[in-house]
Amino acid sequence: MAIIFPRSLFFVAFVPGIIALIYQSFNNSYKNNTYNFISLLKIIASIFALFSLNAAFSILPQETIDRGIKFTLIISCAFLSWLGYKNLNFKWQDQASLIKITWSFFILAVFAIAIDLSFGLPLLKMLSYGGEKLGPHMYNRSLVVITFFMLPCFYLLKECSSLGREKSYFMAFLLIAISLYAVAISDSQSTQLAIFASFSLMFICFLCKKKTEKYFWLVLKLSIVFCILFAPVICRLLFSYMVENPELLDNYILQKGAAAARVEIWDALSQLISQKPIFGYGANTTRELVLPSENVFRSFKTILHPHNFALQIWLELGLIGVIGFSYIFWRIMGFIEKIPQFVLRLNALGVFIAWLSVAAVGYGMWQSWWVGLTLTLILFYVLMSKRSNKKA
Repeated sequence: MAIIFPRSLFFVAFVPGIIALIYQSFNNSYKNNTYNFISLLKIIASIFALFSLNAAFSILPQETIDRGIKFTLIISCAFLSWLGYKNLNFKWQDQASLIKITWSFFILAVFAIAIDLSFGLPLLKMLSYGGEKLGPHMYNRSLVVITFFMLPCFYLLKECSSLGREKSYFMAFLLIAISLYAVAISDSQSTQLAIFASFSLMFICFLCKKKTEKYFWLVLKLSIVFCILFAPVICRLLFSYMVENPELLDNYILQKGAAAARVEIWDALSQLISQKPIFGYGANTTRELVLPSENVFRSFKTILHPHNFALQIWLELGLIGVIGFSYIFWRIMGFIEKIPQFVLRLNALGVFIAWLSVAAVGYGMWQSWWVGLTLTLILFYVLMSKRSNKKA
């Protein structure tokens, strides 16, 4: 799906929840359940107001409004899906078969990707259609999905006691092992970085368990917000350092990840940000901007997106958007910190750091598949946290 129908990733997890909501609306056994549609209207109104304000200062107002409409649609689907899911009576013993099926499809897909990459046959050269121009990079979206969902799958298997302790742990670790192998042999540096950062922060959090964990979360929140607020300055300094120390680019990992060209793009975007820092240029307008690049490492005039979520917020939404998103990230980290079950808390931390890592070097923040994938992860941990609170 990530290869052939990438946009389907934005709604595939929401459809069952919306169907469940429709079913509950006509079923008398759910008549006592509450559905807070007022909150949905408030969310839609807030998004509309923010994008309207952004459009007023946008270099392409219609493009900004169109993006706002699409973003609102995805948010609405996610919210309606949550209303449907949250009222379902979720019992692990009743879901063993479903978890087995999910695990089977997941591990089959990962195994197929690993085999295809191992023998240099990216989906049999895209089924022999234009295959000579395709390489392992065609799996990058798929590997992002694998990286984000292997930890949630691990948690589901661990919690499903009806599978049996030994069987569930075997299935979980087999899934992790094959996923890590597929990512390791791929050309997706963003997912490799994500896994390294994710596992490193999870390990540090594990060491800080109990008394010192609150300090870990405080440092993490302050560090991430600091990096978002000062992203343009950091990128300019990083580019200057690379220009002054070109020997750094002899590093194989930096060469393979096109680090020099990416940092030069970030430097050029940082210059544009300084010209319109308060309101930005408008959502989804990056591709229309001419970059003031020095063409030190690579010659280019335009790009599709910044390959960095913090710079994209600065560039397109300005300081107002940066403050808003910094608040959202602070609240997300606060939500994760308050999850009562430590295993789930650690699991959510790992996925959040993986998401940040990919977003910091990879995809545009307005891409529908990316927004849908992000909301699916949030939906999963909100539902699991709700269950964890009941259990506690």
